Amino acid sequence: MRLASLICCLAALLSGQEYRGTILGRILDPSGAAVSGAEIEVSNVETGVLIRSTSNEAGNFQVPFLTPGNYMVRVTHAGFKRAERSGIRVMTNTQVSIDMTLELGSSAETVTVSASAPLLDTTTSDLGQVVDSLRISTTSVNLNRNVLNAVLLTPGVTGGGAAVAGNNSGSFSISGGGSTVGRVEFLVDGIPNTTAHNNGGVVFIPSIDAVEEIKVHTTMFDAQYGHSNGGAINVTTKGGANELRATTYLYKRWAALNANSWTNNSRGLPKVQSNYRQYGYLVSGPVFLPKLYSGRNRTFFSTTLEDDAAPSELTRRARVPTAAERLGDFSQTINRRGGPFTLYDPVTTVVAGTRATRQPFPGNRIPASRIHPVGAAWMKLFPEPNLAAPPQLEELNWIATTHTVSADADKRANRSFHQRQAANLRPVRDLEAESNQRGADPRPAFDRAGGNLWTGARKHAPLP
Repeated sequence: MRLASLICCLAALLSGQEYRGTILGRILDPSGAAVSGAEIEVSNVETGVLIRSTSNEAGNFQVPFLTPGNYMVRVTHAGFKRAERSGIRVMTNTQVSIDMTLELGSSAETVTVSASAPLLDTTTSDLGQVVDSLRISTTSVNLNRNVLNAVLLTPGVTGGGAAVAGNNSGSFSISGGGSTVGRVEFLVDGIPNTTAHNNGGVVFIPSIDAVEEIKVHTTMFDAQYGHSNGGAINVTTKGGANELRATTYLYKRWAALNANSWTNNSRGLPKVQSNYRQYGYLVSGPVFLPKLYSGRNRTFFSTTLEDDAAPSELTRRARVPTAAERLGDFSQTINRRGGPFTLYDPVTTVVAGTRATRQPFPGNRIPASRIHPVGAAWMKLFPEPNLAAPPQLEELNWIATTHTVSADADKRANRSFHQRQAANLRPVRDLEAESNQRGADPRPAFDRAGGNLWTGARKHAPLP
């Protein structure tokens, strides 16, 4: 058995598209005048990571590079009460604009802002929508449990329908960019995740439980997503927090409850035993080494493993050489319209001006002396016909089924070195293999191997 695998280590220190958000706004006094020199503290509620900033002479401040999550903002200035605002949600690649008005008084007093005014992104023209983790985990687009299908919850997205063990991402279409089907840019935590295969195939598909949220950029998005005019899908994964959390799951379907396919019934083939199951886990929290290191508020990890066994029916039909054709005898072969088939001898070609003529092989039979040993060996690698069919071109005379199994392993480590410096490290192992029944591919084995395609962290390869 051959196993297709590849280890792909990517660091956020390398250049990539930005997926983090920004909190910005203006600090005012009770009269509406700008307050300069105010100290702003922005803290992540889950990780405790703290970032400081100061308002300028116009009272404006900006805190960029915030990972998606929930934040609290504290503002202090001499002669004013301290102001706090909680419940600020920063989503993928969004800018949250908030203005805070300070009250006169001692900085030892705290004013908690609890207004529920909408936090609008009025700083960019990016049109899109975020699908958060609650909708991803509780709303099932279909039974495949493929997180990419969650983008269908956003307006203007059609197509998709990727299987649990596949990545049918090339068929997604996002209205707004004016592109055809496909041509969509996929990213994971700002890392390009798209290949030229299959109209834009996806390299790595995280498990549902490992995804924090998905941002679908419809149109008017930033030039950093300029790899496509059909839109961009930005997946943000969970990176760990101060609390140790663990999730495990098992999903199962039974073949006894499935009906046979129309194709198998028509050919008298038995039902494929598609006992689908999916299991996995997600563990995240702070890095902790007893008596050596505590990563609270600084260093976090998350690790996930998902294994999918979906031996669903992939019935293949083809036209393979008959026993006579393997020996060069095409005397019984007819063309696709049911008429006589003529096989011409290339060595008899005569060119007269712009016209070339050839003579047919006598009796439509290739002499044994003209068959090269390599060609004869090649013919032996094709399976024998297993369907009763006339020796007609394009008449399918062979059928078989195949199974598919896949597994994903993903790890992520986050480190905050300074209030404005952080690093992410992600090693990914994505396995996908196609397990064929005997003779489940009509092509010779080395022909199939030549057709394998590396797609970054995923390799598609049929198994013998």
